[in-house]
Order: sequence, then C-alpha cells, then structure tokens
Amino acid sequence: MILHTEITGKREGTPILFLHAGLETARTDFLEQQTFFSANYKVIAVDMCGHGYSTYSDYKTFPELIAHTAQSLQETLDHLGEKEVHVAGSSFGAMVAIIFANKFPGYVASLCVSGVNPLRTEEVIQGLEEQKEQLATIQNDKMTVRVLTERHQQNDWKLFIEKASAPEEFPFEDMACLPITTEIGRTPTLIMSGEESMAEVEGICYYKQKCPSASVAVIPFAGHLVPQDEPDLYNHVYQSFLRSL
Repeated sequence: MILHTEITGKREGTPILFLHAGLETARTDFLEQQTFFSANYKVIAVDMCGHGYSTYSDYKTFPELIAHTAQSLQETLDHLGEKEVHVAGSSFGAMVAIIFANKFPGYVASLCVSGVNPLRTEEVIQGLEEQKEQLATIQNDKMTVRVLTERHQQNDWKLFIEKASAPEEFPFEDMACLPITTEIGRTPTLIMSGEESMAEVEGICYYKQKCPSASVAVIPFAGHLVPQDEPDLYNHVYQSFLRSL
C-alpha cells in the first residue's frame, strides 16, 4: 500500500525518511527533527500502516504489521521515485526500519534507530508487561481516546495497543539482526538509547559487540523516546553521524 507522506525541505540530495513511534503520526512525531533537518535535506515523514491516514487494520500479529509496513515503505518510495534514503526510526519506527533495511538494503543509505531492544531478558519482559498495563489504562481516559481516535482516522488504534504490548509477540530475534553488512556492502548504522532506559542501554552494548562498525550513543536525560525527550541532543548526534558518511 502507498503510505500517507509529508514532505518538506530541499528537493535534491539523499532524503531523510523519519519513521514515527507507535500511536504517533508524521504530524506528531519527529517534529523537531523535521524542522531542523529540512534546512539541508529533503525530509520525508510517513504515517505507517494502521496510523494516521494510512488505513490498515488487517493484521493478526505485531510482526505481521511490522512486515507489512516495511513492504509498504518500499512501495511508497517507488511511488515517490526515491531510490535511496537515510532511514531514522524511533520505537515502533525503529523496528520497521530494521526489517526494511534487511529486506530492502538497496534503498538504505544509512540507518539510525532508537528505542529498540534485541535482548529477551526478564527485565525486558517485565517492562513489556508493565507497558501493557499502562497502555490498557489509556482506553479509560476519555480525552486520550478522543485524541487518538481523531489522530488515527479509520484505524483501529486499540488493536495496535493489544498487539504491540504483547510480550509473546515482540520480535526480539528480528531486532537482533542489524543490516551492517549485506550483499551490496556495509550499511552505516547509528543506534541511540536514552540513559533512563537501562534495558535499551544494555541492548546497544549488545549491538556494538555484535557489530563493531556500528556507531552507538547513550543520550543523557532521555528515556525510551529519545527524539522527543532530548530533541537537540538527538539532532546533534544524528547530524554528526550523517556528516561522517
């Protein structure tokens, strides 16, 4: 499917593709980044499957949604005539970015992910269980329900909460496979984590050990959603990474 897109910035050069976190959209996430990087890059932000204007609720599992979104990204980039992009994803967007980069490495000039964990530990499983309980309470808050219903149009955002917060469906093995080296060469990769999310800090240590060529950064004062928690630090680190390519 062709995803809804928002395009800003310059029209030449390799674009940056921002992939939002779960329950966000192209118009609610990576806002500071879209403004900052549009001064020197073409910036593409999409509503991923099941979010915003990209209507899709025909999935049974969370991995199925991730895979369908990755396929839809490829179709959307072809529709836009984009052959190569810098891909940056947060949380759900980071999961999609990793799957996309592994399946379609020719489209990926570089990869930047944050808020993702490849390690199935007791701490992580407990965190997912707590997240599931927290997300369940959202459905009892009338204001939040109204905001999410307006934000996601015809999409079933409650289905996303149900599937995304199920520990048994979390794709740990897929997240452990960074596309550092593919048949077409090395994919420059940056992994960021907020210092307040210790499980994800352990995760980037795992990534660095497994893939020494990857760049990693622990962002102070940030939690799971690094681009939202510390946008200026995120922008500085990501800009430095892009300039190093």
